[in-house]
Amino acid sequence: MARPARTDGASDDSSHPARGTSWTHTAQVRRGVYGSLAGATAWFVTSSAALGVPQSIADELDFCLNELLANIVDHAFDDDEVHDVHVGLTRDADRVFLTLEDDGRAFDPITGDTYVEPATLDAAGHRGYGIHLVRRFTDELLYHRSEGRNSVTVMKRLVHG
Repeated sequence: MARPARTDGASDDSSHPARGTSWTHTAQVRRGVYGSLAGATAWFVTSSAALGVPQSIADELDFCLNELLANIVDHAFDDDEVHDVHVGLTRDADRVFLTLEDDGRAFDPITGDTYVEPATLDAAGHRGYGIHLVRRFTDELLYHRSEGRNSVTVMKRLVHG
């Protein structure tokens, strides 16, 4: 998805002065219904541009956002009720943090099932590869569960060194 044009004259490089700035969004999700992903992506595109996140990093974080939200929609809830997923995007001088928080069943993407490369294309299923890619796209992946809530944070460095 293309990012909107900037109108404030700021560039989308890692020297953008938006330090310690955050944006938040609440996605309302229901088991098996993926409509909230489009709204979360639109929010993310606007927020990452406003924070001056470089395009290549924003693309990887947008993938992570969609994959983590899809996993919540698919696996977090046993009921058909609407649940709030709180999403946050924060940038400091050299890192960007994407956090998702939900009240679904516990799932630790760090220690959860590890992806095993299939021997053939026919043997490849359609499950498990997304979390594998989330792990690969992140510089650090954090998870904790507290008071019945999951919190997953994806961290990307703006400058590798």
